Amino acid sequence: MLMIITDRRDLGKALASILADRGIFSFECPRETGAFYCEEKDTGGVILDCVPNQTEGEVLCRQLRRAYPEIPILVLASKESRPNVEADMLLRDAPPGDLLPDILEFCRRVCDFSAEPLSSYFLTVGSTPDEVFYMGYPMKLSPRAFHLLRCLFYRYPNQVSTEDLMALCYPEGHEKSNNLAVQIHHINEAALRIDPRPLVVNEYGKGYKLREGIL
Repeated sequence: MLMIITDRRDLGKALASILADRGIFSFECPRETGAFYCEEKDTGGVILDCVPNQTEGEVLCRQLRRAYPEIPILVLASKESRPNVEADMLLRDAPPGDLLPDILEFCRRVCDFSAEPLSSYFLTVGSTPDEVFYMGYPMKLSPRAFHLLRCLFYRYPNQVSTEDLMALCYPEGHEKSNNLAVQIHHINEAALRIDPRPLVVNEYGKGYKLREGIL
């Protein structure tokens, strides 16, 4: 997972949303809890926003580098600053859309994340909702259900809690957990037209995952 550490909530949500649309899932958290979340979550890369407080950003970058030397770090700095950081990539502050090409390069080249189709013997989830095939048959899914299925496939064999699924697939923060259950139901409803077994299962108190044997 990619960790976006920023005190600018609008920036974090915008980056998370456009990255999810490109098959890269991320958590977003403030700098105050950045080190904690990097340890708690399966963090494979960090975007650390050093704007507007560069000093705090530099301190956190050093902490992360000492604690997790294997995790790639991209630092976002103001245009006029010269941060003293040991980062794998440094970007100057700009609108999220302008930052996207370099962030995608960081994710794919430095973090080794891939937005390529996820595929097993039974299930293939491509980069768009019309590229989902279950047991060789196409599955018609909404964009939101597609994001959820791709995220569950990406996280398999791990279970993903409701809270984490909401953070990963609803980064804009407007949805409720009951809507999540509805979308999972739609995924299983589409799958049941092909196979009688549920594609996504829920273990109470633990979260959702693809059923055993799907990969």
